[in-house]
Amino acid sequence: MSLRLWMAGLALALCQACTEAPVEAPASINTENTLKLALETELTPVVTIPGDPSTGRTLDERRQDARVNSVSIAVFQNGELDWAEAYGPGGDTEKLYQAASLSKAVAAAGILTFAAERGVGFDEDLTSTLLEIEGLDITSANPDGVPITLRRLLSHTNGASVGGFPGYPAGEPIPTSVQIIAGTAPTNTDPVVFTPIEEGERRYSGGGYQLAQLWAEHVSGESFDALMTRSVFQPIGIERATFSIDPIGAGYSAEEIAIGHGWGGTPMDGGWHRYPEGAAAGLWITPSEYGRFAIALMAAYGGDTGAGIDVEIAREMMTPVAQEYGLGVGVETRDGTLRIRHSGWNENFRAYFMGVPAEGDVIVTMVDSAMGMQLSGDINRTANLLYGWPTGEPRRETRLELTEAELSSYAGEYVELGSETTVFSFTVEHGGLRLTTPSGYTYRLVPIGENLFIDPDDGEEQVIEKRDGVWTLEDDDTVYVQRPAP
Repeated sequence: MSLRLWMAGLALALCQACTEAPVEAPASINTENTLKLALETELTPVVTIPGDPSTGRTLDERRQDARVNSVSIAVFQNGELDWAEAYGPGGDTEKLYQAASLSKAVAAAGILTFAAERGVGFDEDLTSTLLEIEGLDITSANPDGVPITLRRLLSHTNGASVGGFPGYPAGEPIPTSVQIIAGTAPTNTDPVVFTPIEEGERRYSGGGYQLAQLWAEHVSGESFDALMTRSVFQPIGIERATFSIDPIGAGYSAEEIAIGHGWGGTPMDGGWHRYPEGAAAGLWITPSEYGRFAIALMAAYGGDTGAGIDVEIAREMMTPVAQEYGLGVGVETRDGTLRIRHSGWNENFRAYFMGVPAEGDVIVTMVDSAMGMQLSGDINRTANLLYGWPTGEPRRETRLELTEAELSSYAGEYVELGSETTVFSFTVEHGGLRLTTPSGYTYRLVPIGENLFIDPDDGEEQVIEKRDGVWTLEDDDTVYVQRPAP
């Protein structure tokens, strides 16, 4: 619950002037595709509670409730695009979204392809080449002399620091790859350093991907976008994608680019953050085009020499190195079936893909809003069930029936203990509570036990109990209390 209440406070601090997003008519639905129609008609939440209205909401109702501006989806079956649809204002399946960490799989394919061209082994220590790069002090960054290899960098097993990157708002100076590794101005993240980790352990590191990108840029003499275009996009036939820091400068119009939206649902200044950390987070692409990449990767893994990715590279990528992660992609077995996946989280963009190699099936979901991960989770959870993809059983809970008077006792404004500023308020709704922040963001709590509530949309539980006669919520070290009625 800590993240939930932290977001409520963040929304208060950043969006005092935000207003409730207007309710829109549901998106039109295609009745010709029964599985698509079923997905649009009823999403499966994290927790199913019989009789609760959060069960059975349409995709568009869930999108609006989550204050998500738009979501774009592509589904492939048997290696071919089955359907693609975008929902929300300005929704367009041809619009480019930030792929966030889904960039890593594409980057890994391109970097490994380039390394193979140059005869560089994936387990070869790159230190001698990195020592040649002007301004890069790789010795100081790697005081223990950890071997720096592409396999280790791309599987997050090289012990590199800096998990992720926040990007750069419009108008801010953009650092070079060397500056990002060194952590020098105008870089907004710490230096990338290497420390030994145990065999079989994995430390997720965008910093490691940035060093792999720097190595490829240095050896090739090309921009990362140019290298990825030549090594990945062109062989597969992907046309609507770029690793350019500025997609408009790369030839796309403003109308072709999705705009990020914050926690309160408002468009972000400048439209999006810029990511010079291309390999880790900088890909712009449509869900359909990303799906084509995933299909090519899985086809090559299966031995298709004409897929656009080298067969051996695909097999290296889809072989787990540590903790269900290969090279650029998660690799796991569920219900005896192999599947690949990755999620992504950029500033006000969320993305996810999952593929089932044995079936040639892929789903890609991209969202242009900070609250998009929950909606994406509902979409993918529902698709797993509809298409018969490997997944766990949905969680089910039983509502504790409370009287209207019992629920009403929780209603009112809540403040942080010792403060007079309202952080959120509770109202009674459908046998449960609706939490609302001053910015207008809301979520539901359903009673499932004495003083115990659950949010069916994310499975988070919350205890609300009386202390000194006042309803109280505890969030780690922060206590929220009900404000006395006037």
